[in-house]
Amino acid sequence: MPTIQRFGSVTIRMYPGDHRPPHFHIVGPDFQIVIGIADLAILAGEARLGQIAPALSWAEKNIDLLFEMWDKLSERGQIIMNTAPLPRISEVSASKSGLVLRVCWQGLGESSVDIGEPVRTYRLYRPLRDNPALFARAHVGEYGTDVVWEDGIDMAADLLWRLAAQQGTVPAQFASGSDKQP
Repeated sequence: MPTIQRFGSVTIRMYPGDHRPPHFHIVGPDFQIVIGIADLAILAGEARLGQIAPALSWAEKNIDLLFEMWDKLSERGQIIMNTAPLPRISEVSASKSGLVLRVCWQGLGESSVDIGEPVRTYRLYRPLRDNPALFARAHVGEYGTDVVWEDGIDMAADLLWRLAAQQGTVPAQFASGSDKQP
């Protein structure tokens, strides 16, 4: 579900259960940024204006739609965003039992991440609950910013990082920082 709009190789994405404040991601081949919906300010990541101008122009014209989508996809809890670079995934594989992914972070090591909670919570993940063969076909999404399954099902890298931190499985050099991203 997360791809909302595409501009060539650049996409606007929103992920279920993502942290506050209300925001969306603009993802390209060599960048990933988080943009606040209310003021279209960059909350995290880096990109050149030329890379994101069409996406920002579209977002400015569609703020009501973005807020509506945020309300449908977001949790109501407050999670504070930090401004560290966003993690990217280089490799992923599904465990043979349970809803656990082995995630290799680009240049950072690997984590075992139990995604049972979001999979049981959000309707869009129901096929993963009901079909172990589908879950087993997890693969790295475009640019390493998410894990993808068939039928448009995917999960953001930053959500997986947060889950790994909560579960104590982030790579050792980040373990003391809890949910702080690299």
